[in-house]
Amino acid sequence: SEEEISKIVNTPNWFKKLVSKKSITKNIEYYNNYYKEYNWIDDKMEKELDITELIHRGGVLKNVEGFSTKDIYHNIIQMIDLPDCMDREQVYNALCAREEILSTAVGNGIALPHARAPIMKDENDQRICVAYLKQPINMNAPDERFVHVMFVLLTQNPQDHLKVLSTL
Repeated sequence: SEEEISKIVNTPNWFKKLVSKKSITKNIEYYNNYYKEYNWIDDKMEKELDITELIHRGGVLKNVEGFSTKDIYHNIIQMIDLPDCMDREQVYNALCAREEILSTAVGNGIALPHARAPIMKDENDQRICVAYLKQPINMNAPDERFVHVMFVLLTQNPQDHLKVLSTL
């Protein structure tokens, strides 16, 4: 039950709703370790983020082609506007490495690709790229729906990352 999961996994309520019970149950150890590693605590997330501004920085991409997450990430990284100091290969590798750990598909045809660790060096460089795929792909979503839109999160710190997730 959801109450049992709450007792086992000490995670914020919004995150429990974001992923399915099945996903949480299968990956309890992963989520616990992830929170411990970054010390994500609700009271440290007071700062408001302007999601509109983050999407403006990252852009909206349409008809992104690819038959796998690696193909799609490669194409997104080639099209996205990144700060001059960011290496596209580094961003691509970070997204692919995170996807290998656990699918970033959350259901309803949506995926939230992100790096495992923050990769943006400056708070003003944070961005969200919205990518509409030309053809939906199977990313093993909890609801088994194919993904047709991705919100690629490029944040500077774990607190901002969680704040963006809670807003989306």
